[in-house]
Amino acid sequence: MQISSANIYPTHRRWQGWLARTGLAVLAAILLAPDIAAAQTPPTPTFTQDTSRTSRSRIAITIEPPASPPGNAAVTYQMRWRLLGTMGWREVNGGGRNIPINVVRSGGQAQGSRPYEVQARINYTISDSTTNGAWSATMLIYSADAAQNQRVPDPIATADLALAVESTTSLRLSWAYPNPRGARVTGYNIQYGQGSSGSPPASPTEAANVAMDELSYLIESLNAGTSYGVRVAAINSVGTATYSDWVYAETTAAATAPDAPTSLTLTEGNASLIVAWDAPNDNGSDITDYDVQYRENGTNNTWSTTTDNNSETARTATISGLDNGTEYEVQVRATNGQGDSAWSASIIGTPRTVPDAPTIGT
Repeated sequence: MQISSANIYPTHRRWQGWLARTGLAVLAAILLAPDIAAAQTPPTPTFTQDTSRTSRSRIAITIEPPASPPGNAAVTYQMRWRLLGTMGWREVNGGGRNIPINVVRSGGQAQGSRPYEVQARINYTISDSTTNGAWSATMLIYSADAAQNQRVPDPIATADLALAVESTTSLRLSWAYPNPRGARVTGYNIQYGQGSSGSPPASPTEAANVAMDELSYLIESLNAGTSYGVRVAAINSVGTATYSDWVYAETTAAATAPDAPTSLTLTEGNASLIVAWDAPNDNGSDITDYDVQYRENGTNNTWSTTTDNNSETARTATISGLDNGTEYEVQVRATNGQGDSAWSASIIGTPRTVPDAPTIGT
C-alpha cells in the first residue's frame, strides 16, 4: 500500500490541534493546582462565646462559617476544650457551627465559674475524603457563676502547688485552679520570704496581684543558695480565700571557681612523667581547662607549665624533656567560667629508663 503525504498531513494537523488544546489545558491545570488545593483547604476559623447557652454546667460557642467553601464540600465544625492549667484536650464533633459542651465533674456536679481553653476548626468532606483545617487560636471561656450562695474560693491544696527553682535568684510557683465557690476567680495574692519547713517566713513580702488567667508566678531578685517559703490565695468578687500552706524551695547556689583536682597519679617514663587526676567539683560552672606545672623537687625554682594536654578538658598530661633520675614535683589546677581553682597537692615522681647493657671487659 502506498501512503502519500496527502493521507498523512490532515491527520497530523488534527493531532497538532489536539495537542495545542490539551497542552494548554495541562498547563492551566499545573498553574491553577495550588489555587485549587488552597480553595479545598478549610480556613482557620474565628468564633465567639454563645452566652445565651452558657450555664454553670455548659459552655457554648458559635463558629463563623467559611466565606467560600468548595461547592461540592460538606462543611463540618469541631471544638476542643480543657480546663485552664490542664494538659489533655477533649474534642467535640459538633457538625454544625453552634456547639454546646457540658462541663460537669464525674459525680455530676456543675463546673460553674471556671475557665476553659477553647479552640475550633473547620473540615471539608469531598467524595468521602475529609480535609481538616488548622485549629484556631485559643479563647478563654468561663462557665456561668452561681445565681446565689456565692462564697470566697476554697484554699488551694498543697497537692495542687509546685515550687520550682528557675535560677540562682528566682523561683516559680504554679497551682491548679481552685474551687471558686460560685464566683469566678479574679486574681491571686502571693506571699514569699526566707524560710524553711518548720520555720516559715516571719515577715513575708506581698507580690503584686496575679491576673485571673494565670496559674503561675515567677518570683525574682532572690538571694542565691537560700531557702524560701511561698504561698498563694485566690480572690473572687466575694473576697480573698485563706492562704495555702507554705511550700519551700532553695535557689541554686551561685557558681564559683572549681575545687582543686584530687587523686593525682604519676607514671614514670624515659625522660617523662604522665600525670592523671580526678575531676573536682565544678561548683556550678562547667570546667573548661586544666593547667599542669612542675619543677625539680626540693628547690625553689620557678614552676614550668606543660602544654602537652590531650585536650582542654582531658584529665591526663605528659611532661617531656625531663632528666632521668631527678625527682620532680607536679601540681594541677582546674578552670571554669568563674576562675581558677587552687593548685592541687603536689605529687613526686622520678623519670627513669632501663640501664644500658653491661659490657664484658677483656
